[in-house]
Order: sequence, then C-alpha cells, then structure tokens
Amino acid sequence: MNKGNTIQTTRGVHQISHIDRILVHEHIFNRYPFRKQAEMEHYVIDELTAAFKRGITVVCDLTAYTQPYNYYRIIEESPVKIVSCLGFYTPKYVPAQYSRTDILEIIKQFSKKIENGVGAKKIKPGILKIAANRDSLSEQEKKQFKIIATISKEYNLPIALHAPHNAYEHVCRLLDYGAVPGKVFVAHLENGVSKPDEFAKRITTAQRIISLGSYIQLADFGCVNNSRKCESCISFACELMSSGLIDHLLLSGDSSWRWKSTQFVVKEFNHGQGKHYTYTMDYSLPILKSCYSKQDLEQLLLLSNPSRLWE
Repeated sequence: MNKGNTIQTTRGVHQISHIDRILVHEHIFNRYPFRKQAEMEHYVIDELTAAFKRGITVVCDLTAYTQPYNYYRIIEESPVKIVSCLGFYTPKYVPAQYSRTDILEIIKQFSKKIENGVGAKKIKPGILKIAANRDSLSEQEKKQFKIIATISKEYNLPIALHAPHNAYEHVCRLLDYGAVPGKVFVAHLENGVSKPDEFAKRITTAQRIISLGSYIQLADFGCVNNSRKCESCISFACELMSSGLIDHLLLSGDSSWRWKSTQFVVKEFNHGQGKHYTYTMDYSLPILKSCYSKQDLEQLLLLSNPSRLWE
C-alpha cells in the first residue's frame, strides 16, 4: 500500500493507514420517508457503529440517486468515515434533464460538485458510479459512460461499474473513453455463477478484465454456508485467487436498508435474513479465509487492494 494514498470522505480528506478496512460498495444514503428522519438517523448510525466495532473504518456509498446533505447527522456522528459517490445508476433513477443536457455541460456540473462540494457543508464525492444492466448500451448510457470516464481521468477518481452482464465490453468502453484501467472495478460479476454454464464464462470474463489492469469486486456469498449459491461464489473467488489474480480482487457487501411498513430494516436477503454492514467481516471474509489461507485476505481485500484505487 502506498502510504501517501488519500481518499475524499464526506468529512474531508482521509489519509489511508494500516489500520483502515475499506468497504468499496455499500448503500447508506437511501431513500426514506422524510417524516421519519430522526428514526432513520438513529437506525443507520447504530448499523455503522456495529460495522466499526467489527473493524470497518471507511465505507463507500454507491447510491447515485440521492444527496449526502440529507444525512448530515449520520456523516458527523458515524464512527465510520463515509465516501459519497457521483454518477449514474439505471435509467429509472437518472434525472430526465440529463438526457436533454449536453455532455460538456454535465461534465461542467459534475466538476463543480467535485471541486466545490454540495450542500451547506460542501460535501465532496470520492468515488464515481456508472451502471449498465444489459449487454448493449443505449445512446444515453454511452453518453453517461463517457462523462464518468472523462471525470475520472480529470480528477483521478475511481469508478464503480455496475455490470452484471457483458462486463468486459463495458470496461473496454470506459477505457476507450479515457478511463485509467486501475481506477475501475466491476461489481456483480459473481451473479449467476451457481449455474454450471455461467461459472466458466464468468471466470474467463474476470480474467480478461483483470488482464486490462482493472478490479473485480465480490459481494454476494448468500447467507447459508452450505447453500449452492455460497459454495459456487466461494469456488469462483478461490479459483481467481489461486490463479494469481488476488491483487485485483475487492470485497464488500452491497448492503442496504429501507423503510418497510413501520420500521427501518436492512434489505431482506436470502429467505428473510438481513444483510448488515457487518456482512463482509462476519460472513464472507471468514468463509474465504477457511478455504484460502495462503495470504492475509483481510489485509489484501480490505486495505491493500482498495487503497490502490486512490493512488
């Protein structure tokens, strides 16, 4: 790890150190009933405090369709430092105005947010988000990819790519638009590996992406150790690690919460079990350690590898 690496958090620039444990893909700034602001704040702070007690010190929020200034109390009181994102999710969540706005104008707007921050406390983003749900990109998505690649190169910011399908081609699209390979990581590539015909395809895709210099971020190992999903995802991760690709793997949980009926809850996951922000430390990391003990996975997957995104 480069000891000079710094990351822009919602509380200012953070110097990454040997004690940090970084989750690069979570969802904290979610939508909620504003009449429940106090309850939401209490709930989320408790969740983040639990994560901090398990060793997590930095969490990247990848909710691209909300604003961090609705979460000032969480930002200020959370023991975990939070990194906010800037970018685009799927078409449903992209403001209609962007479809009518010129690329250069959007880049200008994004640049102002990065340089000056947003809201009364001038909160600056520390990571970019871009999403593709299908094999091919629409013209609007190509526009968004170009914006994110341009901004990433200009401000040296990492890119979280939501790409459950056709991931290699989508990474290449970002690189064609000027993104730096080592600034890009792909999420959701493990989706579907429990299907035998998909496992080999996804392994090959991961290898191709890593050969470019980009990263694969793993998140979903289910919640039951002996489930087909869990065993398949573990095999997927271990095959990549055993192939000498461990330096380009990241681990996070893609956890989130929501308002349901009369309370805030972590999103239901795997037959009703909740996926808390402690998921990585309490579940996926121990499982991986049990089947791959050649290296310090906590140090590699939660510090050394993610810290390079902010070199």
